[in-house]
Amino acid sequence: ELPNGDMELKKLERVSQIADMAVLSFLKIISKSNKSFALSKYRDMEVLTNRMPNYRVRIGYGLHVGWSIEGAIGSDFKIDASYLSPHVNMAARLEGGTKMYGIPLLVSGPLVDIMTPHGQSYMRHIDIITVSPNNPMSLYTCDVDINVFEIEAPPARMLNKQQKKVKRFRERMARDILKEKVMNNEYQVSTLYESDKDLQLMRSPFKKDFYQAFEKGFKLYIDGNWTEAKIELDKIEMIKKQPDYPSRTILDFMQEHNFKAPSDWKHYRETNA
Repeated sequence: ELPNGDMELKKLERVSQIADMAVLSFLKIISKSNKSFALSKYRDMEVLTNRMPNYRVRIGYGLHVGWSIEGAIGSDFKIDASYLSPHVNMAARLEGGTKMYGIPLLVSGPLVDIMTPHGQSYMRHIDIITVSPNNPMSLYTCDVDINVFEIEAPPARMLNKQQKKVKRFRERMARDILKEKVMNNEYQVSTLYESDKDLQLMRSPFKKDFYQAFEKGFKLYIDGNWTEAKIELDKIEMIKKQPDYPSRTILDFMQEHNFKAPSDWKHYRETNA
C-alpha cells in the first residue's frame, strides 16, 4: 500500500490479463445491449418516444482499479452486497464522466497502466484531469460506434425453464474454461480485439489517420499550445466523418479561455466533475 492509501499491484501477467478482461467485458456488454431484440422494443414505446424522440437505451460505464470493502445491506427479505472505498467512488465519478465526454466507456489511467501492452494499444488517451488537489489522472476510452449494429432477430422459439437453465450452465462452463486458460497464461484475452466480430464491427470506423491526428492535437493541448491544438482537433471530425465528442469536450474547454492556455497551466485541467 502506498503512503496516500492507494494500492500498488504487482506487475504480474495474471493481473494484466484481469485488467484486459474487465475492459473487454464491458465492451461486450455494450455490443450486446445495442443489438438486443428485447431492449430494442423500448425504441418503439410511444410513452418514451413522445417525451424523448429517438430514444434508445444508453448506459455509461466507468472503470477504475483499487481496493474496496464488501458488506451486506438489506433486510430479512432481500440482501445485496455493497462495496465501499474511494476507488469505488472514483469508478462512479468516471461513469458520470461518460456523459461529459459523450462516450460509453471511461477508463482511469491506473487501470490502463496495468493492462497488457496489446490491450493498452486499443485505448485512446483523451484527457488529464485532477481527481483531488494536485493529483492529476489520465482518462482513456476504447473507441466504439454503437450505431453499427442491426437488431438481432427474435428467438425462433421460446425456451422453457429447464432449457434456459441448461443453456446458462453451458455458457457458464465455456466462460470458466476460457477464464482458466487466461489465468494460466495459455490464452491472451486481448486477442479478442482481432477475433471477436462484434468488437471488430464496433471499432471499424476508427482508422489509423484518425488516431494520429487526435494524438497530435491532444499533445499540443497538453503542452499548452492551444492555437495549434484547435487547428488539429478541428480536423478530427472531417477525418472520422462523424462527431467525436472527446475532441469537442477539449475544444469547448479551450474556447472558455479563448484558445489561450492560462499562465499557470500545469498540463492538466482542474475539475470537480
